[in-house]
Amino acid sequence: MRTLWFRAIVGTLAIGGFGILAQGGPAENAPQLAPPPAESTPPATTETPPPRPVENPADVLPNVKYIQKLLDVNNATYADGYRLAYILDRETVDAGEESRQRLTFTQLREQLIKNGIMNEHWSDDPTKLLTHQDAAYLLGRAMRLEGGILWSLTQTRRYAHRDMIEQRLFPDINPRQYISGPQLLSAYRACKDNMLKSSGR
Repeated sequence: MRTLWFRAIVGTLAIGGFGILAQGGPAENAPQLAPPPAESTPPATTETPPPRPVENPADVLPNVKYIQKLLDVNNATYADGYRLAYILDRETVDAGEESRQRLTFTQLREQLIKNGIMNEHWSDDPTKLLTHQDAAYLLGRAMRLEGGILWSLTQTRRYAHRDMIEQRLFPDINPRQYISGPQLLSAYRACKDNMLKSSGR
């Protein structure tokens, strides 16, 4: 009797277990965990560049002190190129008094654009480093360079630099290399001497 009773219980458990498996098993019927909440992404922020210092003509060094300081500069900037181009341009048209004006970088850039030395696409960043070909173009335009046919036709920095080398006004260096303060000053003086000699002054 006990044996029949024990088999009946085992059979019931077996049938019940089979039913659970047939319905998908306890693993599939278990409650699913809710997905973790999505991490909130902070709103994107754009950093505002610090404002440039206010330019004051009173802070501009006189030409003599400026040139002395330029001798110690490892890499000349657009501010240096614009200033020497402006001085040379005023001396070219025999307006030396204007070349001694203490103009800010913005004023120099505006004057060079106004005088046709360059266009408005030239950099407005006074700290940007100046290359040999950039300097050659600025000084060449300022001194009214009479170069070869390619310079006359294209008026590009590349041919300005090439003609400056041919006329021994610039060193024969990679045109895209940054120019130092002494190199820029030497080129400016060579251009000025060439201009004075050509004009008979």
